Amino acid sequence: MEIPEGYVLVPKLWAEKYFIRAEWQEIENPTISELSIYLGISKEKIKKDLKYYDCPLRKFSSGAKGRGYQMRFIKCTVKFYEEWLTNKKIVNL
Repeated sequence: MEIPEGYVLVPKLWAEKYFIRAEWQEIENPTISELSIYLGISKEKIKKDLKYYDCPLRKFSSGAKGRGYQMRFIKCTVKFYEEWLTNKKIVNL
């Protein structure tokens, strides 16, 4: 089996990360599901972190129970939330 010219083999994980990052750029106000996929953490973790007073992640709109609506977030705060998570992990080590 030969790889056609102009193509390369990459690990599946790299390809998934690339496509997730590409899709992320098109999203304006991410839902909790999209945020969970982008950061690779659970929805429950995000919900728990929102209860901390120093959590930089800000809601754009709240979801409604049983209505199929999901929480939406302000996209520019996601970067700060990602840094906050990293700093929190370093402190806990």
